[in-house]
Amino acid sequence: MSYTRQNPDVRRAALLDAAVACLVSQGPTRVTTRAIAAEAGVSSGLLSHYFVDKEDLLKAAYLHLRELLRDAEDQALASAGEDPGNRLRAFLLCGFREPFLGATHLRARVVFWSLAVSDPAFAAVHNEIYADWELRLSSLIDPFIPGITPTDRTVAALSAMADGLWLEHATARASVHDPADVIEAGIALVQTAAAFARP
Repeated sequence: MSYTRQNPDVRRAALLDAAVACLVSQGPTRVTTRAIAAEAGVSSGLLSHYFVDKEDLLKAAYLHLRELLRDAEDQALASAGEDPGNRLRAFLLCGFREPFLGATHLRARVVFWSLAVSDPAFAAVHNEIYADWELRLSSLIDPFIPGITPTDRTVAALSAMADGLWLEHATARASVHDPADVIEAGIALVQTAAAFARP
């Protein structure tokens, strides 16, 4: 019988997906590397080949979720054309489509947020993720309101808006607000702020 060795990147991604699934179903304190290995269908020894310990694995899983969203952002921007408004909308909306509105992604996001509050190591990962997202957001606001440099408050406001929408979906309040409508209102606020900032 022939044996095909799995690509290490594919195997690592599968381990990270298993970590996210177990984190959501068992919680950060109860989940074990043994359970994650079982979910991924591999031995605990193989898991330790990729990750030092549970904390290392869970931090990598948080970054993995960011990479999945980043890839979706890239695809959305590639399809949005050159219009700055369309690009900004596409960027903000891509996080409110599947799989990011699935129960696993939403609950994982909330669990990782709670870990960032209580654990400095996760806080550092959280800050790295949000710095990357907000930098990309700022680069899209800039051409949308030419001549006005996006302020930290503008970027933070749109970031908080997105987080609020994710929380609504995570707490089964998905029907309360349509993300597209809320994002459109957020973009209108950016335009209003820019108008007042013009000399």
